Order: sequence, then C-alpha cells, then structure tokens
Amino acid sequence: GNIDSPENSYNAFSSNPTFVKNCLCSALYPNVAMLDASRELSTTKCWNDEKGDQLFVHPSSVNHGEAVSYPHPFLVYLEKIKTSRVYLHDTTVVSPYSLMLFGGDMEILYERGIVEIDNWIKLRVPAQTAVLFKKMRQIINGHLISRLNSPEYKISKSNAQLMNTVSRLFSDEEKLSTKRYK
Repeated sequence: GNIDSPENSYNAFSSNPTFVKNCLCSALYPNVAMLDASRELSTTKCWNDEKGDQLFVHPSSVNHGEAVSYPHPFLVYLEKIKTSRVYLHDTTVVSPYSLMLFGGDMEILYERGIVEIDNWIKLRVPAQTAVLFKKMRQIINGHLISRLNSPEYKISKSNAQLMNTVSRLFSDEEKLSTKRYK
C-alpha cells in the first residue's frame, strides 16, 4: 500500500504529537537547549546549550514570545544561526522522559536521586524510575538495531507492545505535567 497512508503500520503513531516529538528528540539530539532559569524575570527567554552559551529562539518561531509558556524547559532544534544573537531554528519542546529515553549518555546518581545526561542535563528522578528508563532504553535500542540489521523484519507483537507502552508513558507524562515554564 501507500507508505503515507494512515492505515500503514509505519504510520500508527503519526497522529500522536507526543510520539512525533520523541522521534524528533531522537533524531535531533544532541541539538538540545535548556531554559535559563537564572533569567526568569527577563522578558526575552534565554536558553543554554551544553557549553553554557546563550541561545534564543528565532522571532519567527511559534516557540518565541513573551506569552509563550512551555510544558518542559527543554528544546531540540535543527540549527543554530548567529546574526545579532545565536538563534535556534525549527524548535520543538521535549520532555525529560524523551531525553532519558532518546538523549545522550545517561548516568544515574543514585544517592542524590539525579539523572545526568551527557554530564550537563540534570533531572531529579528517583533511582528506581531512572533504572527502569535505562532498561527501557536498552530494549528500544535492541529493537532498533534488529530493525536496521533486517529491514524486511516485520513489526512483531513485542515491538507493537513496546511502542504502545512508550506511547502510554509519554501520554501519562503529559497529563502529569502541570508546571509551565515561562
């Protein structure tokens, strides 16, 4: 059938914005920026990259503006362009769950209840939860490697269950995310 058809198994989650954002997080990482909380009172929202450099969402973006609030303090972006400032283009807000599953190296600091991603993104996460995310990440990576090694490999029942579980996980995170970042 038509690859773009919504009935095609490859498009099972194409109408789920959260799932699409996770795919973007996976594809665009390490292009991630974190909202600079130290500039909370400023009218211009500032973001930081892993080096601590100041970044700004381009004025033409839907993620730009004083009235914009974010469900999570993280963006992935396609490109940085320096003009009068360093601007981020093609941005999407991503969640801590997305970063834990699809971001960089994840280190669990058990005694502090913190997950560190690539030694700069720090998330407060109970150790048990962090371990579960790390295991889920290994399972997802295993499925992806199997798929890459065997493109003819059909989506199995366990793959479908995994994708549904991940989808439910992110759906639950969206429901729990009541804090807004300005």
